[in-house]
Amino acid sequence: MREVPLGDNPAALDLARRLVDGTIDVVIFLTGVGTRFFVEVAQSAVARERLTAGLQAIVTVARGPKPRAALAELGVRPTIQAPEPNTWRELVAALDAHGPLTGKTVAVQEYGTENLDLLQALESRGARVFSVPVYRWALPLDLAPLEEALRRTKQGNVAFVTRTD
Repeated sequence: MREVPLGDNPAALDLARRLVDGTIDVVIFLTGVGTRFFVEVAQSAVARERLTAGLQAIVTVARGPKPRAALAELGVRPTIQAPEPNTWRELVAALDAHGPLTGKTVAVQEYGTENLDLLQALESRGARVFSVPVYRWALPLDLAPLEEALRRTKQGNVAFVTRTD
């Protein structure tokens, strides 16, 4: 799979503007590539320095090491980082340990699709959730390796297959 940035991205532009005007309390970054795509889009509406200042003024959350590294490129150290294995459950537990979310506006940088469990967990804690999709998943440009793997699996020449949900 590959990540393809969304061409038209009003949610990302809205988040950038809201960071500057101070109407976002928490931003959750779920992926490194998504964080970088967000910054790229945001800089078309807001100067990088203002974006950085907006993020430094609020609670920022990194789901794992990749979004943490992408934020570091921007000069932002996350307020909260989800512990291993970096699932949405650890992320919510880390947020809970930080303090209540009641009445706070929380933006979630999505990855390819919405994580409904995460969004519902945040809403159940009283947060106003603002979903920010920044990319979609697409098949690889070169399908030959995938087709070969499927052919070998069908022939019974593969010991095991893994998948992610």
